[in-house]
Amino acid sequence: MNPSLPFFSKLYRNPLLLTAYLALSMILQPSALFAAALEEDKVAVIRKITLVRQNVFSKDDNPFGLGDPFLNRLHFITRKHIIKQELLFKVGDILDQDLINETERNLRKLIFIGSVKITADKNPDGSVDLTVYTRDLWTTVIGTKFSRVNNENVYGLLLEEQSLFGYGSPLRFGITNTIDGNSFRISNRYKRIQGTRWNLNTFLRDGPKEEYRYFFALNKPLYSLNTKWAFGAQLNNQNLPRKKDTIDEFLETSKSQSFSVTKVYGTRFRKLVSSINFFHENAESEKLESENLFQNIRELSGKISLRSLRFAKARRLDKMVRVEDIEMGASVGAGIAKSGKFINSDRDYWKLSANQTLAFPSGSRSWILQRFRYTNSFENDEDINSIWEFELKAYSQIFPNQTIAFRLFTGSRSNLDERTEIYNLRDRTGLRGYTSGDSLSGKKILLMNLEDRIFSDLKLATLSLGGVIFADAGGVWEESESINLSELNYTVGFGFRWEISKSASSRITKLDFALPLNGKGLSIDNIVVLLSSGQLFSK
Repeated sequence: MNPSLPFFSKLYRNPLLLTAYLALSMILQPSALFAAALEEDKVAVIRKITLVRQNVFSKDDNPFGLGDPFLNRLHFITRKHIIKQELLFKVGDILDQDLINETERNLRKLIFIGSVKITADKNPDGSVDLTVYTRDLWTTVIGTKFSRVNNENVYGLLLEEQSLFGYGSPLRFGITNTIDGNSFRISNRYKRIQGTRWNLNTFLRDGPKEEYRYFFALNKPLYSLNTKWAFGAQLNNQNLPRKKDTIDEFLETSKSQSFSVTKVYGTRFRKLVSSINFFHENAESEKLESENLFQNIRELSGKISLRSLRFAKARRLDKMVRVEDIEMGASVGAGIAKSGKFINSDRDYWKLSANQTLAFPSGSRSWILQRFRYTNSFENDEDINSIWEFELKAYSQIFPNQTIAFRLFTGSRSNLDERTEIYNLRDRTGLRGYTSGDSLSGKKILLMNLEDRIFSDLKLATLSLGGVIFADAGGVWEESESINLSELNYTVGFGFRWEISKSASSRITKLDFALPLNGKGLSIDNIVVLLSSGQLFSK
């Protein structure tokens, strides 16, 4: 018989002795008494992080009959420190699933990364080992350009590397030839300068008729949901034609600088964002058949917004293969800007702005996204550039491999100055089958697009294939006119879609056959063929 049993038997019968014993145990041996409870409440700590970088093509891929070993040797795989610097966690941190999800989203934003997956393996001591899997995309592009504008041929050459030597910095060079001469463009983005969160963007252009542009931007963005400060500075010097509508065009020379500071308050998913911006521009615009216009503008502005954020993942909304992140939740914001003599500006005005967004799931595989924006300026007791716009987008995947996509866009622009564009409605802006010769330009717009986007499992080498059936309706009106539904233009049609799924620079290419229905009749002679890139609208 165990000699200790009589002792515990006495404790059980005497509540005072039992209480005293438990109290003494809590003082002398707290770790032994609460070991089980502490084991249940122990938080998981990250013990190790492993990066698994996968090249563009796997062993199962055999693009163009060249096979995996050959093409992968021509690609610089993303370097380890480029992936590591995007991680929002490190060894020794407490495991936070929100930060893992956000890290995946940030890595997916990198154009040269095709897929991302972060797994967690639990160890016997309660710690976890994280493994970050990434697969590269093909980053080198050599392309040509050919188009016909105003009965003139335009052609060019494009050289592009989205991740120079695997360091994540894109470099682009292009040359375009027109009847007026050659135009050169070169741009580069240097991310994470010396391992910091600062980025440097540059863009240089030199064209015919003394056209040029030099652009530099230095910024530290809100790179995570926990970031509290952001900064930015931009310098822009250009002499380029500015198109106001389909007919009117004028040459504009301008030098501008802007500086901004942003501060974030609140929690990770519910926050208040405030910013202050200073903008300075010297502009000289020569409007065709009109007088010269010179302005020295300085503007001081501030913005504030309230945001409630959520996120969702989806596939085959706008892209063929890659996972797409949808920012859900709601936001509302307002801004105010002032220009005047107190900052030595030639113009004296107030500018007010407001914006609102809302995005939410309407089912297990359906989403609705809505936005509204308003701006208005007041100068010399007059309204200038009064603009409001409303847009609604809906996606539904009720059919396998198909996405029903809908867009409604309406807006109004009134009391515009010489530099503010009006609405142009045609093939590339939402009304397929109508070209620039149809002169659908105005200051009020109503546009609706409905697409059945078909994403097939068919592949041709690295091409992912699909199709679309669509219907468009839209119209534009002058400032003094009311939107009249009976004056809408209509189009129906179908098209083919393809995308180089292994390429970082690839966008969905569209070949559409559109039949305008505004009185032209159902005739094959009226079908308009349009070849372009990118979805007509995206989330």
